[in-house]
Amino acid sequence: MFRSKKIVLENGHSVVKPFNWTPFIILGVLLIIWFSSTLTDFEPSVLFIEAPTKFVQFIDRLFPYDNNYFSRIWVPIIETLAMSFIGTLLGTILAFPTMYFASSNLNQNKLSLNIIRVVLGIVRTIPLTVYAILLSIVFGLGSFVGMLAIGIFTYSILTKMMYDYIETVNMSPFEALLATGSSRFKAYWVAIMPQISGVFLSQILYNFEMNIRSSAILGYVGAGGIGLMLNYQIGLQNYSNVTPILIVIFMTVLVVEFASRALRKRLS
Repeated sequence: MFRSKKIVLENGHSVVKPFNWTPFIILGVLLIIWFSSTLTDFEPSVLFIEAPTKFVQFIDRLFPYDNNYFSRIWVPIIETLAMSFIGTLLGTILAFPTMYFASSNLNQNKLSLNIIRVVLGIVRTIPLTVYAILLSIVFGLGSFVGMLAIGIFTYSILTKMMYDYIETVNMSPFEALLATGSSRFKAYWVAIMPQISGVFLSQILYNFEMNIRSSAILGYVGAGGIGLMLNYQIGLQNYSNVTPILIVIFMTVLVVEFASRALRKRLS
């Protein structure tokens, strides 16, 4: 039934037509969609009929907003920026030595290489909000927890991005310096760092940009910053205060994104 079909050509030669798995793949995808929809209680009527109406009602609650509330937002947004900056810096400092030992073309010790990569894989699989929740149990609520969570997450992502890139660089200068008697660290600093510095700085800026967005969510688990204020105002249903918070978050992310993009272009 599932065998490939043999076709005899006019010249006497025969070719084997591969079995067409497309109908079975389509059937499998449809079954997965049906199972997932059933498991998640997906209802098209809610998504396409009720949701638009509720969305319009929610937007209507946001206006008019309280202009005077803007003056109370600047301290939390600065706290959010500081939390993101220090967290990104912490992750960068930790990533700098680790990306060396996680690169297969630099670290010849297979045992330590595999251990580091397994640990990084485990660290990277845990979401940022989960880190914040776990750290809040130890250190309590506040921006310090948010900074630590951002630092750990940045460390795992930045290290992964960089060791993948390091494995593609030209190793000839590095090997030449080792042949002259230079230490591996000096050879790494002189031969490898100039090749990856632009990408490294660009990735730091990109992570900082992402961390500002993430820090707004961290407030929902008590990690401080503008997200904490947003969660509090939504909980009280003070939608006239929610709108100024959303506007400031949007403008902040927009400014940081444009600045980060401009700097990345200069570095590339």
